[in-house]
Amino acid sequence: MKNYFTILVFFIVSLYTHAQIASEIYVFDFNCTDGNYSITNPINISDNKGYDSQPFFLNDEELLYSSNRNGQTDFLKFNLKTNLKEWFINTTASEYSPTLTLDNKSISYVKLEENGTQLLWLYDLETQKESILIPDLKIGYHVWFDENTIVSFVLGEPHTLQITKLDSQKHQIIDSAIGRSLHKIPNKNLISYVSKKNEKWSVQSLNPKDGTIEIITEIPFQTEDLTWTPEGNLLVSYHDSIYLYDFNKSKTWQEIIALKAFNLSGITRLTISQNGKKIALVVQGK
Repeated sequence: MKNYFTILVFFIVSLYTHAQIASEIYVFDFNCTDGNYSITNPINISDNKGYDSQPFFLNDEELLYSSNRNGQTDFLKFNLKTNLKEWFINTTASEYSPTLTLDNKSISYVKLEENGTQLLWLYDLETQKESILIPDLKIGYHVWFDENTIVSFVLGEPHTLQITKLDSQKHQIIDSAIGRSLHKIPNKNLISYVSKKNEKWSVQSLNPKDGTIEIITEIPFQTEDLTWTPEGNLLVSYHDSIYLYDFNKSKTWQEIIALKAFNLSGITRLTISQNGKKIALVVQGK
């Protein structure tokens, strides 16, 4: 039993620590003129030799992200207007996957304890108090569908996509062999996720109200990092480039941005501000 517990803890911790290679977070101006996209004015908001990842825009001027500090991972908040950053939610555990709640009053996040316990927590921005949101699932990534419904990437053999109703704490397994990117689709009452079941991975939509799943589009590469523009177009990263799927025009994947011009490479995360004017990219560290 002791050996089994040791293996289980290692498996839980490895979801994050295995991927904690040196990385940096850059924020660019995200421009679109006559359907042509570009990025300009790069700012390295992390500027750290260790692990920095999982950026989340709190608003159009502030981001939260996970950063390595003294052997653990804590949240840093960066202000794009002042270029100042401060540590956020200081605990003895490591924090990942910061997400603003729909009412903008709290931050939901994954807390990884030193003993391997990994649960989804809630931090009240006004009272600065913490509480456990879901006490019985080892969640890696999550997204809010409504104030009572969370869709999560849950660790296991295999990893699964699950819907949780917070008032009843009931869970429904929806799919498996999934990617880590979970998003609310703009202007639709749907959640998107990446399916890895077939040789060609695909972006799929989930209606958490009835569990309906539909294929949105196949991805030209085996990549699980994506985001949505405010107007509802899809962006994915692959190696050093960003590709766009425009649902209103070409309805095909097109390379729109290459990082070679900035001497950057290895995109692992990307996210766009609410107003669509900024894009944050996690890239390979130097």
